[in-house]
Amino acid sequence: MSDSEHAEITTESIPTQVDGYEINKTACCYFLKEKDTTNMVRLNDSSALIWQVCTGEWAVGEIIDVLKESYPDSVDSMEDDVYKALGQLLGLGAVEIDAPAT
Repeated sequence: MSDSEHAEITTESIPTQVDGYEINKTACCYFLKEKDTTNMVRLNDSSALIWQVCTGEWAVGEIIDVLKESYPDSVDSMEDDVYKALGQLLGLGAVEIDAPAT
């Protein structure tokens, strides 16, 4: 992972959306909006998809594997893309990272 700022994210980590955020699609892109405020951030298609699958049911490694299968043309960059997106979402407070259940 190239983003050492979020070194706590591993393939076993389980990302979960934080309540209070919603995603909106416009003609050009996606926006992740914090409910009850005007705070929002623009997401590209892959970051929006990654946020949507942060349900608390999938580990990061599983998300990467599924996306690699769904987008075979992006296999080489998928792992880095997922970690970058999760780092961004974590920094925004839009996801929480949980350790796997033991």
